[in-house]
Amino acid sequence: MEAAEATGRERTSLMALAHPSRVRIIEVVTEWGELSPTEIVTRSLCDDLEGIRGKKSHKAKVSHINYHCLKLEEAGFLKLVGTRPVRGGTEHFYQATVEALFPDDEWASLEQPERSDISRVVWQRLIPQVEMAMHRDTFDSRVDRMLAWGPLDLDEAGWKELATGSADWLPKVERIPRDAEKRLGASGEAAIRCTYGILAYESPPPQRGGSIGSNGCGKWTKKS
Repeated sequence: MEAAEATGRERTSLMALAHPSRVRIIEVVTEWGELSPTEIVTRSLCDDLEGIRGKKSHKAKVSHINYHCLKLEEAGFLKLVGTRPVRGGTEHFYQATVEALFPDDEWASLEQPERSDISRVVWQRLIPQVEMAMHRDTFDSRVDRMLAWGPLDLDEAGWKELATGSADWLPKVERIPRDAEKRLGASGEAAIRCTYGILAYESPPPQRGGSIGSNGCGKWTKKS
């Protein structure tokens, strides 16, 4: 019975994230800090969110975000950290308690359309970050920056090796800022704002009978 209840709670938490708007909200609040639904709408330029598209009034957009913030708070992904009286009501401010990360088993339990919606939202968040860094000339400000991509022809075992290798890198990424935070606290130096990305996915079939990697591939990386 306890196991069944635990599974039910896990599924409830999972479904709390099975909506692109909620994934985006967690990402925005994680990036900006404490935000209210009004600030999420006005600061994050999230008019492309599912459920907001087509809503013309600012009030309707805020109402949409507020609803999803409440659901995320119920599931424990957001924490209410403050309130402020505003005309006609109270503005609530939230802080992210976790990032929008899915364990493998929970991710596998989602239907493909759900996974696709969430992946699209996360990808749409990454693209502006890269574009902004290039526009502000910070992307290439360091000679050891990394940007690489390229197509691969793999068998099933090769794909597993690639996917596992990509996943194994994430715990290292999570450890690096924790260690850096301790050193920054001791040294007092300013933090360097960085962005990372990991990609590994199955490509669509080549068009017009071409082979993968024959044309259109490219790889930018640092010089060894």
